[in-house]
Amino acid sequence: MTPNKSEHSTENENIVFNSTINILLIEDNPGDVRYFEILIRQLKLIKCELKSANTLRSGLEMLKTNSFQVIMLDLSLPDSIGLDTVSETATASNKEIPILVLTGNDDEDFAVKVVAAGAQDYLVKGSIDENTLSRSLRYAIERHQKDLTLLNNKRAIEESQKRLELIVNQNKSGLIVLNTSYKILFVNPAACDMLGETSEELLNTKSSLPEFISNEVVYEITRTKKKVEAQKVDINWSGEDCKLITLHDITDLKKVEQHLNDKNSELMRINKSLDRFAYIISHDLKKPVANINGLLGLIENEIKESVKTENVFKRLYFSTSQLKNMIDNLLETSRNPQGPSAFELINIDELISSILYSMDIYLDESNATVVKDFSRNPIFFYNKQDMESIISNLISNSIKYRKEDIIPSIKLSSDKTGLGSSLTIRDNGRGIDLNVNRDKLFKRGERIQSQGVDGNGLGLWIVKETLDKNNSRIEVESKLGIGTTFTIHF
Repeated sequence: MTPNKSEHSTENENIVFNSTINILLIEDNPGDVRYFEILIRQLKLIKCELKSANTLRSGLEMLKTNSFQVIMLDLSLPDSIGLDTVSETATASNKEIPILVLTGNDDEDFAVKVVAAGAQDYLVKGSIDENTLSRSLRYAIERHQKDLTLLNNKRAIEESQKRLELIVNQNKSGLIVLNTSYKILFVNPAACDMLGETSEELLNTKSSLPEFISNEVVYEITRTKKKVEAQKVDINWSGEDCKLITLHDITDLKKVEQHLNDKNSELMRINKSLDRFAYIISHDLKKPVANINGLLGLIENEIKESVKTENVFKRLYFSTSQLKNMIDNLLETSRNPQGPSAFELINIDELISSILYSMDIYLDESNATVVKDFSRNPIFFYNKQDMESIISNLISNSIKYRKEDIIPSIKLSSDKTGLGSSLTIRDNGRGIDLNVNRDKLFKRGERIQSQGVDGNGLGLWIVKETLDKNNSRIEVESKLGIGTTFTIHF
């Protein structure tokens, strides 16, 4: 341990320190202080500056206000004696400054104790010369720098291990390391929770989970009833070929999935019930319609013929015929509920004339006038039943929501656009405040103007639903007290 011995390699003797080494000498003997001042000035390979203190307390105070690269420390001071002096000095310097102990004791066992207390080396008084001091200073600085590097690396590794342990231990995914014999070499808390066993019960035991090595992905843990998704990768664990098993708890996900499956089954059951209901209703309604037609025939024969009764019966026959067609269409839809809408070429004038004929009682009662102009586009390609439903509901609304003080007027016109055909229905009725009611105009059950008008708020909702089904759209313009215009883009 002593600097005058051969353990100091000669390869360091030729190293020149370019910067000045500031040395703090803590020594109470004025003669020794003077000797070191002279010796340091004679050093050739290194340049040093020396400051001294004659007590430990004063020396430690100097550490607070000065920057030193080396501390030369006597162990026989007025206020401190022995190895505790080294420990106290090392603590005060945060172990960042190398310490050379000055002693009269040339003992290897003592040297070990000195280093253990925090010193880099020691010098035996009476045996120190220029070369000895130069080597010791260089050695102390170099060794201390290496120690600091090792210490910093150790701290960095420890911090990295702590972060890694934090990530592994706080990870919600379970981690298990198995060797080729299924022996568990590592398990994190999340895996213990999923398996329902402690790490002490699992580590270094043969795993009861060989199924995790199979090709399956999702398992149910018998003990905890938890469902997990397992993934495996080959790794090298401390030089041994192993498998890293990652477990993801999907118990809640599976519950949600089962809930959705249950709901889907329920919806399928409801849909089947609705299909059955539509089929039964459409099928069974045909009988009373046929009976109505038969009874109308008997009544017609009993009543004396006249123009008036003839017109009434024509209207009745027309209405029952319409009802029969609607039932037939409903029956066809119930047989093929997922089938595409049947589109066909439609003469718009003929279709609307038929609609107006079925509504002539309402038109007569309201004295409404209807103006048609289909010259720009007389033929439409659409589902006839759907178009009839859309137009009937819109014309019916124009009559329902008329103003009492003027004769209702309904204007219908067709046109062609770049994207297809359009139909416009314009009235001079009460109108709608769109700033207030636009968002609820087509909502089911919403009645914007219910005063003095019978209805259930379904008409415009049916129009919008029917248009959406056929990828069509509708535009609305309206002003209170002036009227409303619907433009349908088929």
